[in-house]
Order: sequence, then structure tokens, then C-alpha cells
Amino acid sequence: MKPHAPTSRYADLTSDTFDRLLREVINDDNASSCDVLSIEGVYEILSEHYNKEVLERYEQEHVCEECGNFIPPSLPSGQSSLHMSSCSLHPTSEKGIES
Repeated sequence: MKPHAPTSRYADLTSDTFDRLLREVINDDNASSCDVLSIEGVYEILSEHYNKEVLERYEQEHVCEECGNFIPPSLPSGQSSLHMSSCSLHPTSEKGIES
């Protein structure tokens, strides 16, 4: 369940990822146990309540440390160089090297 994902930025946000982040937010907010999510109706209430925090955490996980741009999770693992070469703030390996 991905409530209130307002833009295409969250198109790759899976239910599993949302649930993991929701559990982290709940734990950070000193909830006693993630088992509360299994109580009927609690997941819906908590996911609605913490929706903004979950989406913020999702963004934090997918931001380039160098430039601050959002890197889509659909970018294959280990291929951040694709972002680096397409990002105007990152010089490619050829730039800046004189022969």
C-alpha cells in the first residue's frame, strides 16, 4: 500500500519499501513494536499519519551525495556512474584530464 505518493518521483516506491520505511519511522517515533501494524486497521491509520515522513525517508535514500539530485531506484545497482556522467555537477572521467 502506497498512500498519497503525490508525484511520479515515487513511481518506483514498492509496497515492501514503503512498509520498511514506515516501520523505521514508527520505531524512530518510539512506538513499542512493529507488531502493532498487524492489528486490524492500525496499518492504514499509521501509514496515513506517517505518510510524509516515509516519503521523505524514501527521498533521502535516493539522493546523490555529491549533487543532491534524486537518483531513481530503477537505476540498476552499481550503475551510479550513469547518474554521475549525466549529472552536470559531476565531471566524467574524461573531463578535467589533460593528456
